[in-house]
Amino acid sequence: EFGELGTSDLKVVLLGKQGFAVRLSVHKNVLVEYSSFFADRLLEQPPGLPGLEIDDCEDVEIYVETVGLMYCKDLQQRLIKQNVSRVLRILKVISRIM
Repeated sequence: EFGELGTSDLKVVLLGKQGFAVRLSVHKNVLVEYSSFFADRLLEQPPGLPGLEIDDCEDVEIYVETVGLMYCKDLQQRLIKQNVSRVLRILKVISRIM
């Protein structure tokens, strides 16, 4: 499950342009499977570091939601409940990290 501390094996820190940070507990295999951006960043990272830092996130809230969507079994059903503006913001982040 997304954000589950007990089974996660990676901490991701999202640094927003607004000056705040959000820490996520995620599963490395999920990020690598669904995102070439995260897969590449993890390959570039020196071994032994416990986390990954992503800086200059324009919309941290949408980054968090987009990472959470990687865990979603029925993505279409989840997105259909969102308004168009939010879906467009999600698609903007997806285009950067997928």
